Amino acid sequence: MAVIFDTVELLAVFLLAVEAIKVENLSVLVGGYLRPLISRLNPRITFVDDDSHLSFFERNMVNFFLLGFYVLGFAIIFSAFNVYNIDVIGFLRESAPVYWVLSILGLLIVPFIAGFFPYQLIVWFLEYSVKFLTWVQLRTHTGAVGILGFALFALQFLGRRIWIS
Repeated sequence: MAVIFDTVELLAVFLLAVEAIKVENLSVLVGGYLRPLISRLNPRITFVDDDSHLSFFERNMVNFFLLGFYVLGFAIIFSAFNVYNIDVIGFLRESAPVYWVLSILGLLIVPFIAGFFPYQLIVWFLEYSVKFLTWVQLRTHTGAVGILGFALFALQFLGRRIWIS
């Protein structure tokens, strides 16, 4: 519960500090750093019919991108096996051949998902950060951000006093 109150307090202090940060500096952060970072991490892919003028790397960019997910997924899975002492080979030796087939299917599908998940979390975090900071920029002039910040700060203050006491 303390983590929730700490998170609310951090958000409240940020909203109260927006007045001191100045909206121009937030627009530099959003427009100058976060949006270009999102466009680099999550580019728009356009397909063309004539790819004869493109290099091998440019023609297969999507495949390399997906291969990166697969390699990252293998690294995550093998790290998890190492941390939790999971013996896959021992499991396969003692199991029926049906589980071998399921293991091979898992070996083909799970690394891709495990590699895609952290990438997608980063992209979602950046996109929602931009949306939140844009909302803060638009509402700062009306005073809604300061009022919301104070309300959240008061809420976490009372919550700590009531819940923790």
